[in-house]
Amino acid sequence: MQNETYSIPIDFTQSSFFIPTQIGDKFLPNDSLKISLDSIYFMPNSHLTNYVKKLFDKELDLSKEICILSECNRTSHFYTFGNNDNIFFKCFYIEGYAMEKQISNIEKERFKVDLDIYSVNRNAEYLMLFFIVKINNYATCISNKKMQLWQPYID
Repeated sequence: MQNETYSIPIDFTQSSFFIPTQIGDKFLPNDSLKISLDSIYFMPNSHLTNYVKKLFDKELDLSKEICILSECNRTSHFYTFGNNDNIFFKCFYIEGYAMEKQISNIEKERFKVDLDIYSVNRNAEYLMLFFIVKINNYATCISNKKMQLWQPYID
């Protein structure tokens, strides 16, 4: 079996996060790519429709948005951050609308959207929840000076 290529992952951990860059007319600094635990963002999925029903008493059809995110996950490229090629990011950009809700940072309120104490800022009195309910545009190619498109090493 000479001249055949094999790909065996030796360390695989995956986590997903959303980094907002603009809300309305306000641009948010994201140079450090820090994630605020005072603001929680919910991507379109079946759980989100249940949360919106509980908090806003509104029915949503997110099938288009769920399909867009599925396609983005499937077709987006891998990137490295800085000079670190040990960690890969699969990134894409979305533009759309979110419903927002401020809740008290107490168990009774967090329970409505399945947030546990370890996923939020424990010192915050209130949490801002953003439910992404409409995607207008998306792109799977990212332009960020700190991120480079990953080029796999091939023998």
